[in-house]
Amino acid sequence: MVFDMNKILNAEILNISKMASGHSCLNITEKVDWDDFPEYANKLIKILNGKLLSKIDAADVRIWEVSINNQKYNLTYDDYPVMVALESSDDGSDNEIGNIQNLLLNLKNE
Repeated sequence: MVFDMNKILNAEILNISKMASGHSCLNITEKVDWDDFPEYANKLIKILNGKLLSKIDAADVRIWEVSINNQKYNLTYDDYPVMVALESSDDGSDNEIGNIQNLLLNLKNE
């Protein structure tokens, strides 16, 4: 599948919630499935000027560790409920996640 990121950004959720760890999570989209996650994730990482650090693919979840603005996050795909999310890993990434949300919201509104 070839992604039109503008079309997908228009379907984004883009809300921030707190995880059990107390850190922030940017819920991005429910519109991507297991097979399409790698292409979607690579394009999203590029849009965010990020860098892929590592990948873990399990039976029901994908967890990609990424660096964005010198902060580490987990870009995740979970199949129940289906969600692509950007999870902060510490206070520094908590402080930056709102800026990422704003960037994606601005792209969505272009």
